[in-house]
Amino acid sequence: MGLSVMIINIVYLISFACSFYIALSLLKLRKNPLIGIYCCAYCLLCCNVLSGIIFKNDLSSAPKAFCFFQGYMVQFICYITSMSVICFSHEIYSLLMNYKQSRFFESKKIYYFLIIIYPLILGILLFITCLKTGAIIPRELKCDVANPIWVRLLGYSGANFILSIPGTYFSARSAYILYKHLNQFKDFSLINEGISQTSQNSTPSNSQITQSRKFSQSLSLQNNLSQKRYNLTKEAVIRMSILSSSIILINCLASIGTIVSVLSHELLSKEVNINDWAGSVMGICTFLIFGFSREIRNAWR
Repeated sequence: MGLSVMIINIVYLISFACSFYIALSLLKLRKNPLIGIYCCAYCLLCCNVLSGIIFKNDLSSAPKAFCFFQGYMVQFICYITSMSVICFSHEIYSLLMNYKQSRFFESKKIYYFLIIIYPLILGILLFITCLKTGAIIPRELKCDVANPIWVRLLGYSGANFILSIPGTYFSARSAYILYKHLNQFKDFSLINEGISQTSQNSTPSNSQITQSRKFSQSLSLQNNLSQKRYNLTKEAVIRMSILSSSIILINCLASIGTIVSVLSHELLSKEVNINDWAGSVMGICTFLIFGFSREIRNAWR
């Protein structure tokens, strides 16, 4: 086991702990099930990669069945993580666009359906292709789809890259909508201040003063609730945008490398490459994005 393999295994272990913590926190809070599914799937990915330690990462000596299973599950789990992120992006986008959840996605059952059916369809196609071509071979870190290289286009290097495009659109649109409606809260505060100043400068009767105070308190309460709802939405959109952007960046890097290898007819390097490092830090990135939110911090208090 080389030094680079040892270090990346440690990083995967840390990422596993980070994702497991986020998944448990969301389960306890009963919130964000889509991100919870993403974290659980990523934990499975970490376990799958770390299973190579059983053979001291000398996977050429591992049974062929183990190697095939490990390489195939890496791709299959990535289908689940990508679809979870896309569904989460659409959920936030729908909330901001319609001020409520989309009717079509109201029960979230369609999200769960997509998370199940998408990996199954592509997984069956990838399984048959890998079985016929023998595309899964041992590498330094794990067994992977590598020869012939074009088969990787059926995995996260190709299919998930295309899938990440609408996720980026939803993220960008959500951020734009949030920025566009930012002034509404400021105007609402100014109106509230104007009403308070008017009530102070005038000399109404006792009944008018009572009604004015009640109206001002009600308006102030609505303002606070609207501002609180806006802050939560803003945090969610920022977290969603960063997470979605991170996923598409990784898929872009993986896709570019795969396309170059396909065009040049080169095999995937057996050594640890940038795709392996990028995949190993996703759990840590998820923790940095969601772990410091108020909901997660308060989950264990």
